[in-house]
Amino acid sequence: MPKFSVIMNCLNGERFLREAINSVFEQSFEDWELVFFDSGSTDKSVEIATSFGEKVKIFVLNKPIPLGQARQEAIDRASGDFLAFLDVDDVWLPSKLQTQYLAMASGDYAICYSAAQCIDENGINLYKIFPIHNTGPLFENLLKHVEGCWCTYVINRKILLNKGIKFNPLLRSSCEEDLVLSLLACDGTGVVISSILAKYRIVSGSVTSFYSDRLASERFSTIIRLIRENPGIRSKYSEAFDEAEARGFYYNACHLFNTGNYNQASKAISNALLLNSKYKIFKYLIKYPALWRLIHRFKGHLAPAFLNYLYR
Repeated sequence: MPKFSVIMNCLNGERFLREAINSVFEQSFEDWELVFFDSGSTDKSVEIATSFGEKVKIFVLNKPIPLGQARQEAIDRASGDFLAFLDVDDVWLPSKLQTQYLAMASGDYAICYSAAQCIDENGINLYKIFPIHNTGPLFENLLKHVEGCWCTYVINRKILLNKGIKFNPLLRSSCEEDLVLSLLACDGTGVVISSILAKYRIVSGSVTSFYSDRLASERFSTIIRLIRENPGIRSKYSEAFDEAEARGFYYNACHLFNTGNYNQASKAISNALLLNSKYKIFKYLIKYPALWRLIHRFKGHLAPAFLNYLYR
């Protein structure tokens, strides 16, 4: 049984797929299997994956399915002690699995994630994303703000199976966030690595951008389920739940603003402000559409400063 099962979900990912798989084969830590789960690709994705040989376990469906369901289908076919996730357009640095294996083996941790370098479609460096949380109990902090690019995440498969937690097949934009919070509730611990272990590619038309309109509703769905399945958790982490709900209203405001519903966007920000006074900066910005657009255009660069302000 391998130490790592690398989970790679694919739907027409031939453009960057070879580079992604190569980054797995170039790992200094060699005890892994790659579970390649294709959901109805019509390009050469399966052909490319097959060319890497038997260390890649290939599973193919003849039609697309929701991402949460596809992720779970891949996990169900994994056998490793730890689950590592790599999407077809992202890239790992050679030391990633070795670094995270040593970190996870040092304690009974549920998850591990690291910093990442964001790149564009041509592989040009854009900006870096560094964690603001620390190793230890992570539920409260990640409920406020789930950080870390998914390509850096490692999950303890034993803990996942023991808790009976699965990806929600109904979620399309935040199934990973939902699973992580479920795994950590209430006092789950994780390892946070400050060094960059992966490159996260910003691609126009990706699943993340395509389903941006669902971010708010899916966040509220996760909050409701966490409260329902964990009695007393809302009162124990009341401040964190307030912030989680405020963030949901903020996501809603962003979507409404982008679709031209400025008055409704302002109301959504007002709802966020009722839960967290620090959203007053966005209440100000939304009065000036050009400034709002400018700030959000460079949100990747500004995110660390904003988060330090929001959670200090």
